[in-house]
Amino acid sequence: MYENLTLLIPSLFFIVIMIILTYKYYDKVLNSTKEYDVAKQLVSNIVLTFRKRIDDQNEKLDSTLYDVEELQSSIEKSKIQEKYFQDKINNLIKGMTSAFIINKKLVDKLIDINIKIDELKKYDELLYNKIESFKKEQKESLQKPILNLPPDRRSSFIKLTTTERQIIRILLSEGAKTAPNVMEEISKTREHTSRLMKKLWQEGYIERDTNSIPFIYRPTKELEKIIKV
Repeated sequence: MYENLTLLIPSLFFIVIMIILTYKYYDKVLNSTKEYDVAKQLVSNIVLTFRKRIDDQNEKLDSTLYDVEELQSSIEKSKIQEKYFQDKINNLIKGMTSAFIINKKLVDKLIDINIKIDELKKYDELLYNKIESFKKEQKESLQKPILNLPPDRRSSFIKLTTTERQIIRILLSEGAKTAPNVMEEISKTREHTSRLMKKLWQEGYIERDTNSIPFIYRPTKELEKIIKV
């Protein structure tokens, strides 16, 4: 019996020790579990905090990226507008250059036209002077009879026709007349009367006034003197 008790005591001691050790181990395990839970919670909080910060950073980054995209878009629009205005400026410069060239050519042409106008004015003045001189000469030649016959023939009526002597008598007795007036009195055609009047004028029997149309004919002063003598 004592032998069995001796064997039982160590076994009980061993069991007690194992129970104590098991309890301590279990207690440590419980403590470790609690610490693990605390650590896990702490880590979760840290992860959540870090994730929140990352999300905030991502939001800021997204906002920054959006701003950058907006800025890039604005820059692109500015570049497009700058190119548009630069093209406009270039076209305006080209247009102004073309207008300047055209104006220069126009000014050159105007200068040439003014030179030609001055030349034409000089030519017109020269031509006017020539015309006036010709008119003066013509007027003098029309008003003054061309005496083609010698004086002795002008003073004789022998070779004049009856109609021509009639015309001279009409002018001497009735005064100055036009060719149509004489035509009515001598009963000749207008062409025949004009030829007779021109012939008497050219031979110096009569003179004509060209200041009126038709011409006015009258005897010359020399013819009047001859007739009186």
